[in-house]
Amino acid sequence: MAGLSFFLILVASICTTTIASTPPAEMKYLHKCAEAMGTECGKQVYNKIFTSNVTEVTEDCCYKVLQTGYYCHTKMSLFILQTNPRYKNEEWMHYLTNGDEIYQTCDVLTKPEDPRFLGTCVEEIGAKCGKEIYYNIVNDKSMSKECCGKLVKMGQKCHINMAKALIRTPDMRKVDAVKFLERNLKVFFQCKNRQ
Repeated sequence: MAGLSFFLILVASICTTTIASTPPAEMKYLHKCAEAMGTECGKQVYNKIFTSNVTEVTEDCCYKVLQTGYYCHTKMSLFILQTNPRYKNEEWMHYLTNGDEIYQTCDVLTKPEDPRFLGTCVEEIGAKCGKEIYYNIVNDKSMSKECCGKLVKMGQKCHINMAKALIRTPDMRKVDAVKFLERNLKVFFQCKNRQ
């Protein structure tokens, strides 16, 4: 069971008593939410919402929270509150507020620079090189000297902030944020060394 996220463990244990009352489509959705969150992040988020444990949600897990999305994040919390007998007679507002605070804190912690700055970065790199850089980060493809030059000229700050903006999107939820950001830096320094 150690390989499953805490949310998955809860879902699995509670499913036996609530399977008849929870529609299969919703169970499938909740399972995907828990899967996207992952083991370690699921534990951190659960502890922060439902226990008095002072564990902080790490920056890495914050990316997972944002990639999973607010609706998914809140739906998992509601599912636990609705199906776990431990919370039957408790006031839920405290837990839901904790969940909102986690989401807001993660949003601030992982937020890239101001959108105008990002807009300048996007214009500077251009669509062609932007795609080439993205494919290099995700698929380890080679990059042209032209795009490497544009990347270095654009600067590390732009490159990091563009990656931060991209990794926060739901379309990137299956991409490991930490590895993506590490690979992002590696690509930048590879290009810098080519110059």
